[in-house]
Amino acid sequence: MKSERARRRLRARSLRRDLMALLVFLLVFTLHGLQGRLEAADVPQVRHLAPVEPTIPEHDLVVAERRAQAARRSASVLARDSAEAAAELTAAQQLLVRQADAERRRELARIADLVPPEFRQMVLDLSAQYGVDPRLVAAVGHVESRWNPRTVGSHNDTGLMQILPGTAQWIAGRLGWSEYDLFDPWTNLHMGIWYLHVLHQEYGSWEKALAAYNGGPRHAHLGAAHPYVGRVMRVYGAE
Repeated sequence: MKSERARRRLRARSLRRDLMALLVFLLVFTLHGLQGRLEAADVPQVRHLAPVEPTIPEHDLVVAERRAQAARRSASVLARDSAEAAAELTAAQQLLVRQADAERRRELARIADLVPPEFRQMVLDLSAQYGVDPRLVAAVGHVESRWNPRTVGSHNDTGLMQILPGTAQWIAGRLGWSEYDLFDPWTNLHMGIWYLHVLHQEYGSWEKALAAYNGGPRHAHLGAAHPYVGRVMRVYGAE
């Protein structure tokens, strides 16, 4: 009897355990399903929508196209005008270059009979710099040294334009030169032409300027009556 009662108790406990396990399983399953439904309700589903192009009224499209056409026409006209202006500028520049070259050739021809080839361009450049007639410079150089840069006179007047040492020192100071070489053709020409320019500004005539160039300021009043002036002007006029 005791064995039978013991087996019954064991079966009852086993049945209770199975029921409890079933109840726990059902409770967990129910809670899990409920949580899934809640999460599904909280998170909205993503919908893939096709892009919607903005609708532009036909009138606005027509206006925009007309404006674009006008802008293209303006750009075309501007490009054409720029090209024409560039061509005209180039033509004008070419004309100026041709004119300058023709003038240079004329001036070279004017001094060719008096100035050796190696000094001609220097005479033109320096004469233009100080506004002195290159033909007059050519005549002075011809009378003074016959264009020999190594010539030294009886008073130590030196070089192409026969500059006296004291005069050279004064000119160098006015030009801001600390060093110079009177036997250098460019330096000598530069000093002589600058000096002629200054004398002309001071006395107002080339005759007086030439008289002062040769004999000093005290001879300037002689002007054309000075023998040196006559010699230079005869050479100058022998074109």
